[in-house]
Amino acid sequence: MDGKYAIADLVDLAELKQLFQGFSEATGFTIGFLDHPGLNVLIATGWLDICTQFHRANPRSICGCLKSNRHLLGQLSRPLQTNIEKCEHGLVDCATPIIIKGRHIASLATGQLLLAQPDRERFRRQAAAYDYDEKAYLAALEQVKVVDEGQLQRVTAFLGTLAQMISEKGYVNLLLKEKAGRLQAEIEERERLEEEVVKSVEREQERIGRDLHDGLCQMLVGAKYHACILQRISKRQFPEVKQQAGTLEGVLDQTIAYARDLSRSLNPARITPANLVGALQRLAASVDDAKGARCSCQLKLVELSDHQAAEQVYRIAQEAVQNAVKHARAKNISIRLTSQDGRTRLSVQDDGLGIALRRKRGGMGLRNMETRARLIGGRLEIVRRKRGGTTVSCEFAQPTREPA
Repeated sequence: MDGKYAIADLVDLAELKQLFQGFSEATGFTIGFLDHPGLNVLIATGWLDICTQFHRANPRSICGCLKSNRHLLGQLSRPLQTNIEKCEHGLVDCATPIIIKGRHIASLATGQLLLAQPDRERFRRQAAAYDYDEKAYLAALEQVKVVDEGQLQRVTAFLGTLAQMISEKGYVNLLLKEKAGRLQAEIEERERLEEEVVKSVEREQERIGRDLHDGLCQMLVGAKYHACILQRISKRQFPEVKQQAGTLEGVLDQTIAYARDLSRSLNPARITPANLVGALQRLAASVDDAKGARCSCQLKLVELSDHQAAEQVYRIAQEAVQNAVKHARAKNISIRLTSQDGRTRLSVQDDGLGIALRRKRGGMGLRNMETRARLIGGRLEIVRRKRGGTTVSCEFAQPTREPA
């Protein structure tokens, strides 16, 4: 255990207190449940006034109580072992250890009793030594249970069995905690790796986007320039060539526009909470302009307070819109972004083929959206609409602030 867990981490103290309380009420025996090695009393049931009002209430006599506890409990080292001793103040205590994975982590004790009738003169001297009210102290002494040694041994054996049960339960709880800890570590590592993968993909997309803009687009512009020159020099002598050059120029215009659009989608401007709404509006406009589908926006003007959330929301919307256009052949798409009661919800709805018909073809994109949703503590939901089409939604807890 290496000191990682205390007994309070491994058992339900409230549940144990109820059990011990019932034992004390049924038998008249006290119970003390102490951690180890700290010897802090975690549960005390049935304790007598002679200890709570006198021995432990006096700053001088409590030193004897603590010394007795240390000696009584310090002898314990084996499961089911019991130790019976007379304390510094003349009462008898017994204890048994709680041992988990070989480590003494707590102790179960009973006591505050006598094995024979008390020597009243000793207790009178004790009252005088610690300035107790003698009459009240002797009255508290009358409450002390006198038991025979056989009865104490039977109770001690029962406590040993009870301690063993507590140890076994604590051991099971320890295994569960350790397993949960390993599982949590694995989850955190998986999330870290997923985030690294997403960032790596984004870096590669940005690189390709830059290459398209700085390389291919520039080459296409150069080709268009030569097509324009060809048109001018063939205007009179080669009208057929002029016509073909004009057609080539139109094709190059379309290709340049497509390449620039692709470059922007791969390498958009940095998405921030402040510009998320505008970026989603531009995403919808790009669909209207080039994809042959109509895309509308219903966006509440609320800014997210987290930059990563803004980035991932945009990327999920972008992926959902692209899937709707490319795979579902949707004609109408709507993007909604709303925030209420500390939760933000993005939804992209289309009237295309529906998720069941395009799940395999869109598998990578769907996993990508799920990963992005997890990165911001959200959950992705994909539902096929009854009247056709699909709704992709992501809802997550996210503080927002009204824009200035």
